Order: sequence, then structure tokens, then C-alpha cells
Amino acid sequence: MINPKQETYYILSYEELDDLINQHFGKEEFSSVAAYEWSNDACHANEVSIQELEESKFAQSELKEFMQHPNIPQYPVHWSYLLADLAKRGEVPEGNYLIEVSW
Repeated sequence: MINPKQETYYILSYEELDDLINQHFGKEEFSSVAAYEWSNDACHANEVSIQELEESKFAQSELKEFMQHPNIPQYPVHWSYLLADLAKRGEVPEGNYLIEVSW
């Protein structure tokens, strides 16, 4: 018998993720499906951590570029960095996230 790891996740649909990004980052047409080339009937998981965001120069650079290009809706910064920035602002909790893609 195997012992699979048990974890708790915050679950968002890709539309909810898009709405959060559009609302809080001044985008009008951000589409996670297009930006990350996601397929239908898929899930994407990642940890959202303020500490990891603050310790990563790469993540900070990606966020800065994303915010400096409001007219490029699909600028491909990783979604976990965007949620970590929102967690830092107190808009979403830190933790494990699962993004569900189904249309």
C-alpha cells in the first residue's frame, strides 16, 4: 500500500484567476489560458509564498516587467508570483493553489 501525501489547496478556476489579475494589476484582457498555453480539462498547482517572492530577484523582476507593460495583456509572468504579490497586499491568503482549467 502506498501513502500518498495529503495537502490542502485553495482552488480557483482559470476565470477567477484572470479576474483577480485583471482587477488588481490593471489589465483588461489577461487570459491565463493564452499566457501559459494551458489545455482544457487540466489543473495547475503551485505554492504561493510571500517569502519566496521577496527572496527571488527573478520573481521581482518578472513582476516589475508585468506591471510596466499594461498594454501587453499576455505578458508571461508566472501566476504564482502574481498571487504572491496579491498575498503581500492582503488580497489573497498564502498557501497551495490549484487552478482548474475547463471550458
